[in-house]
Amino acid sequence: MIAILFVTAILWWWWEFRFAQKPVWTFGLYAFVLCFAVVIYSSAALLLPERLETHEGYRDYYYSRRAWIYGLNLVFNAFDLVDTLAKGTEHFMSLGWQYPGAVGTQCVLSVAAIFSKNEKVHAAAAIFILGYRTISAFLIFNTVQ
Repeated sequence: MIAILFVTAILWWWWEFRFAQKPVWTFGLYAFVLCFAVVIYSSAALLLPERLETHEGYRDYYYSRRAWIYGLNLVFNAFDLVDTLAKGTEHFMSLGWQYPGAVGTQCVLSVAAIFSKNEKVHAAAAIFILGYRTISAFLIFNTVQ
């Protein structure tokens, strides 16, 4: 999950660069972008605790916080959908069926990870989310126009 967070933070700045083309920003757009950043910051604060004294180790901490971790991933995906639509219907449509399919898959895997302690479920969620976000950076979001 830490690798996902790292890739997500990098890509988020890249995705948000598209808003630099907007000649006029509203306070609503500014607040939205700020709240989106807070979701990523909150994920980092949750994933990287200062202390683990009350837990047997990071694995125990992770599983005890999995609902919050994957809940924030659901919130991230909701913000991502709104963000993508805010950049225009043409932009949304240019992403093809892969984008809503991948967002939906991430949400399904996140819900499964919230309710499961099965390592295979968590591995599948992490591999898919990291893989999609990394691959999409080069195939879908390679350039900003």
